[in-house]
Amino acid sequence: MSYTMTEKILARVAGVPAVRAGDEILARPDFVIAYDFPGYTDVFFKEAKEEFGVGKVPSPERFVLFIDHMVPAAAPKEEELHKVTRAWGKEQGVPVHEREGIGHQVSAELGYATPGAFAVHFDGHVSQLGAFGTLAIGARKSVLETFVSERMALVVPGTVKIEVTGTVQPGVMARDIFHHLVRVMGPSSCRFKVVELCGTVIDAMSIEGRQTICGQAMFLGATTMLIAPDAKTLEHALQKTRGHHQRGDSAHGEAHHGGRALQELRGFTTPVVDHHRHAAAARHPHRGRREQMPGPAGVGHHMEYIRLAGGTPQRGQIGQQTK
Repeated sequence: MSYTMTEKILARVAGVPAVRAGDEILARPDFVIAYDFPGYTDVFFKEAKEEFGVGKVPSPERFVLFIDHMVPAAAPKEEELHKVTRAWGKEQGVPVHEREGIGHQVSAELGYATPGAFAVHFDGHVSQLGAFGTLAIGARKSVLETFVSERMALVVPGTVKIEVTGTVQPGVMARDIFHHLVRVMGPSSCRFKVVELCGTVIDAMSIEGRQTICGQAMFLGATTMLIAPDAKTLEHALQKTRGHHQRGDSAHGEAHHGGRALQELRGFTTPVVDHHRHAAAARHPHRGRREQMPGPAGVGHHMEYIRLAGGTPQRGQIGQQTK
C-alpha cells in the first residue's frame, strides 16, 4: 500500500506500522515549540504542575521556547511573563531563545526543521517548517498534552496535493503565488487537511520562498503544509538538523544525529513521495473531473489532487494505490 507523507510521519511517531486519514492515534512529537504569549505558555507551565502534578516535562530535549512576540516588553505584565518563561526554561533544562527573531522562523535556523519530523506549536504559523518536509502542526491549547505526557491524541488528517506549474513572471514573489492559490481555490478549500505542495514552480523556488508559502497554510483552511524534501532542503537539513530527531519507533529512542551521512537522511525522506518521477502520471487527460484515477506510487489513498496552471484549478481524486 502507498501512504501520504503525513501518514508515514505520523505512523512513525505513533509507533505503529501504518496509519490512514481519520485514524485516532497517540503521537509523540519530535519537537515541541512555543513562544511567550499570555494564555498559552504561562497557562501550560501552571496547569502542568498544579492540575496534572507534573513537575518536569517528559524528554525536555524535545522542547524549545522563544521570547519573540512581546519584545521589548511594553508593560510590566509582559516583562513578568518573560521572567516566568526564563525561569521555567532554566528549571526544566529547556533552551529559551530571546530576541533572535520570530520563533517559527528561527526554529528552522536552529535545526528544528528536520525532514520527516513531527513538530507541534500552539501557533499555526509553525507550518512554515513544512518547507523542509517537517510535519508541523499548530495545536492551540492541545499542546498542553505534550507538557504532561510523552504523547498527544491526534486524528490523522487527510491530504490535498497541489501541483503548481507554469512560469513565474518578473516581480512575482512567493507570497503572490500563495494569494493566487487562495483566490482560485478559496480560503476554506483545504480545511482540516494537510496541503502537499509540488510542481515546477515550487521546485524552482528558494527555501525562503517555500517557507513563506508554507507559513500561510491556515489561510487555505489547512492544518499545515508540506513540501517533499529535495536536494536543496536535504543539504540544509544535514547542516542544521537537531541531534535528537528520531527515526523508527520513537518509543525506542533510536536517535539519528545531524552529522550522519546525507544518504541516510535521504533514505528516510525521499520515499515519502516522488513527484518528479510521476509528474506525467498526475496529468490525467480527464483532470477536470473528480474521479478515481491512477496516481503516483507513494501518493496515498483518497488524496485529493489539484493542478494549478494558468490560474485554473483542475481537480481529480486519487484513489487507493499499491506500490
